[in-house]
Amino acid sequence: MIKNFFHTLAVVMSGFALMPTLLVSSAIPVAADITDSEVLFQHKSWSVSFVSFDDGTYVCMAQVGTGDRSFLIWAYSEDRAMLQFYDSSWQFNNESADIGLRIDRRPLWNLTNAELNQNSVFFNLLDNNTSLRFMREVI
Repeated sequence: MIKNFFHTLAVVMSGFALMPTLLVSSAIPVAADITDSEVLFQHKSWSVSFVSFDDGTYVCMAQVGTGDRSFLIWAYSEDRAMLQFYDSSWQFNNESADIGLRIDRRPLWNLTNAELNQNSVFFNLLDNNTSLRFMREVI
């Protein structure tokens, strides 16, 4: 399962530049329901949305992907960010793992203590400098 996951993750990341956008509301990493969302910006295959939840929280979400696979960046109001990799074929059960991520031919990123749950892999970007460097490379 994990070996297949790594191969699929590599395929997902290498193909994002060509994929249309999609909101993946079933894989949102919060415990509240969406009350409103608005697309703020679109460029090529990427879209950026403002999303509010019924518990009063809100996030800014950048996404790219299809119905079966997507990549999302969640920026929370309390100055933290989270990456989400979604693939409908993945089936995780609240696991954690250290993951190596390579985007195209760029250097390897080591994502330690990623959360693997249901169809998604979540990773918190805690350090602002590292987060900004990663986002510049991805976008």
